[in-house]
Amino acid sequence: MAILKTKVQGFTLAEAVVSMIIIMACFSLSTMIYLNIIKSDNISTKTRAFLEGNKVATETFQKHEFFDQDYELEGMTVSRRIESYRNNDKLKLVLISVRNKEGKVLYSYKQITTKQ
Repeated sequence: MAILKTKVQGFTLAEAVVSMIIIMACFSLSTMIYLNIIKSDNISTKTRAFLEGNKVATETFQKHEFFDQDYELEGMTVSRRIESYRNNDKLKLVLISVRNKEGKVLYSYKQITTKQ
């Protein structure tokens, strides 16, 4: 049987604990980054709502379509409401909102215009 004459270096308890803390910190940060990426899908939904709301607003004023309208689009409800502004027949308030399936407002638009 051979006798080991060199001293084998090992870790102290303090070094092992410090290295475990560093590994856990890296793991926690990577988990938070992963969750943020998963939640970023909501941004694309809000972008689609913004684009659709602006499209409805543009069509409303270009085509003079001053009437109430609701329709469904890819899991969103687009709503256009035309109301009198402060009981004035010449001024109209255009309200456009885009909601998700749960009813949460993703985008809203308001503008006062003269009745044409």
